[in-house]
Amino acid sequence: MINVALVGAGRIGRVHLESLTTKCANDVNLHTICDGVAPDLEELAADHKAKAVRDLEDVLKNPEIDALVICTPTDTHFNVIQRSLSAGKHVFCEKPISQSLRETLDVAELAEKHKKVFLVGYNRRFDLNYRKAQEIVTSGKIGQLQVLHATNYDYPGAPLEYLMDCGGIFMDQVLHDLDLLRFYTQSEPEVVSAMGNANAFPELRTIGDADVVNCIIQFKSGVIGSVDCSRFATYGYDQRIEALGTKGGVWSENKTTDNIRYSTSGGTLSDNPMPGFLTRYMDSYANEIVSFVNSIVNNTPSEMDALEAIYSLKMAAACKLSLKEKRMVEISEIKP
Repeated sequence: MINVALVGAGRIGRVHLESLTTKCANDVNLHTICDGVAPDLEELAADHKAKAVRDLEDVLKNPEIDALVICTPTDTHFNVIQRSLSAGKHVFCEKPISQSLRETLDVAELAEKHKKVFLVGYNRRFDLNYRKAQEIVTSGKIGQLQVLHATNYDYPGAPLEYLMDCGGIFMDQVLHDLDLLRFYTQSEPEVVSAMGNANAFPELRTIGDADVVNCIIQFKSGVIGSVDCSRFATYGYDQRIEALGTKGGVWSENKTTDNIRYSTSGGTLSDNPMPGFLTRYMDSYANEIVSFVNSIVNNTPSEMDALEAIYSLKMAAACKLSLKEKRMVEISEIKP
């Protein structure tokens, strides 16, 4: 059994807590829950027969603990990851590792140095529909891939306070879709161009950010990828991807709360997309944790390591620069 410590008992931490204690119950012993501020920590730990710990250092010094699942605030990720790998622990962490290329490369080097599994949670890769579409693309069933397009419209939308302090739309939201483009193309990005505006949240203009953007990416393979992203949609959490090849196409459409469609002389009606990221991606959150545990148990490579995360991070940084300077940006301009 793998002794796991959950670090961070907020909203996402409790999602992963459920996966660790249900989907991974045959391989995982939830040893510890660590959180410096959660008021119900002791009760939560007792409910899961785990130890309650307030100080991360107590987790890192405990030789009984094999792995950490890190669900702390984004701006703490690099520090916690670095300390955990250096302590000889396997590590899962939600994205991003860091907004710094240098720090992301440092994590890759640490994981290699200590021979530990490190998986960063880009959960779209673990969505079964997106993954099946990706397998169709990479198998060659639609011929040579030509065009790839992702749609990401948020619902119900984050509050302005969050948007002003999250690192910007490219690093916070578009990053997921840029990673999907990399996942589907298996190619390195070369050039990006991004346009955007702040329509729903004009305050974002004061920090050089936007709430609606369009990004175009040219890959070395010749594939043209694009992303449409909005911080807000009125009708639900709109998440789609489509790919066109020389022999056909593949589409991954929205999930809805039911699959009923009915028609009358007045028209055809169906349900709106799911009402948020937790309902839409709950299964993929579980799948990424299962993948992490399987890599430890079977001594196999991580499905999403720090080196792979570099590609989307570079694209996001290039998009941000493109929006700022209103020009195409070569990926080679983005340095650690």
